[in-house]
Amino acid sequence: MVVILISILLSGITLIENLHKVMVSSKIILGEMLVLVVLTTSFYLMMPDKVRVNFLKTNTEFNVWNGSEFILGGVEYIRIFDGSKLMRANERNMDYILSDGITTAIKTANFKDNIRLTETFIYHNNATRVEDLPISHQICFENAQGKIFEYLISKIGYGGETKEITSPFSFENNMKVTFQDGYYLAKVYQNK
Repeated sequence: MVVILISILLSGITLIENLHKVMVSSKIILGEMLVLVVLTTSFYLMMPDKVRVNFLKTNTEFNVWNGSEFILGGVEYIRIFDGSKLMRANERNMDYILSDGITTAIKTANFKDNIRLTETFIYHNNATRVEDLPISHQICFENAQGKIFEYLISKIGYGGETKEITSPFSFENNMKVTFQDGYYLAKVYQNK
């Protein structure tokens, strides 16, 4: 298993507000190439024969088309630490918003000490290129000063050596990770 790890010491971070919820049927054609499928405990966005993004409460799965089926391209986890101790969320929620040609997927998690995580993915409904999915991915913490944020991707294709990386960094199966400055560790390694 390959793991990419990006850690950031948190300071003041803002939260996205004023998003409105809509209720729709279980399969929604968003544009020429983009489809939203709503299941009982999750939902996913799919560009048929190209990519599928599964939104689950504890992670996000990225699947890519290999010519005959979707294969797992990577699993993203957002984690927060109090020193060396992994903090566990006491509540997690997911939702989506359809508005003016844009689909927004929102995942929230509440932790002790009134810490709140909001992860927001924004998609143009008329996107036709995999590279345009998503157009924005924001991870925001509230009340998390002094905590350590970890962005972890597991099960991603990588045949190289353990090393520190910079943004952007490309992997197998057309997967690429782009991240902002301000991290104190960004590393890719084999986890056997």
